[in-house]
Amino acid sequence: MTKPNPADRVAYMAGQGDFRAARVRCTNACIEYNSTPENAPTTERAAKWLNIVDPDHTSKIDATQAVAIADAFTTVVVPRPTFPYVKMPFYVDYGLRVYISPTTFINRNCFIMDTPVADIRIGERCQIGPNVSIIGVGHSTKFEERNELETGVAGSWGAKVVIGDGVWIGANSTILPGVTVGSYTTIGAGSVVTKDLPSRCVAVGNPVKILYMIDEDRPPAKYAQTAMTLEEALMINREPESPGA
Repeated sequence: MTKPNPADRVAYMAGQGDFRAARVRCTNACIEYNSTPENAPTTERAAKWLNIVDPDHTSKIDATQAVAIADAFTTVVVPRPTFPYVKMPFYVDYGLRVYISPTTFINRNCFIMDTPVADIRIGERCQIGPNVSIIGVGHSTKFEERNELETGVAGSWGAKVVIGDGVWIGANSTILPGVTVGSYTTIGAGSVVTKDLPSRCVAVGNPVKILYMIDEDRPPAKYAQTAMTLEEALMINREPESPGA
């Protein structure tokens, strides 16, 4: 496994009271967000999102003007959303240095194990599949070096995680501390990303390996059919009902 450069790691006392209090605050904010009804107004979602990642609302996002991506799809001119479309449940440890672009989509059951000493940044128009974990925290492999209660020495460390624009992370993947994923890269389902990945590649596996680079001249994907409405979708390849069924 590739480890982050020690020069990139910052140690901190995660067991101290103020760190614990910050995690409790974020946990409660996540519980509030995850309890939001699916049909809740975007203003309510925006306010609860800010409570996770910006408890003092210092980002100056106007929740009253928030527009969810799901709502934007119904308009002719798509307005830029003001907070990411994050399906519930969603979990963050601290939330204080997590920066997610508002055009990004995160599917259900995403875990972000962040720290207060290093950023986690997710770029524009990313797609993050269900059950993805993004980890920014680590510990020494030596028990004596991570046992804060007995040694009084910081037993946790954080390293920055950067996910570029237009990245697709497949379901059940894990991004480890200190990793940078280049823009427009695709990570296959179930991958464990232990090292930096360049832009415009397809990578899969545990540990992750690059399968190929995405050629900009690559022909567009082909499909047998395309459904533009739910009604059309329900009719595709539908088996006729048996008489008397």
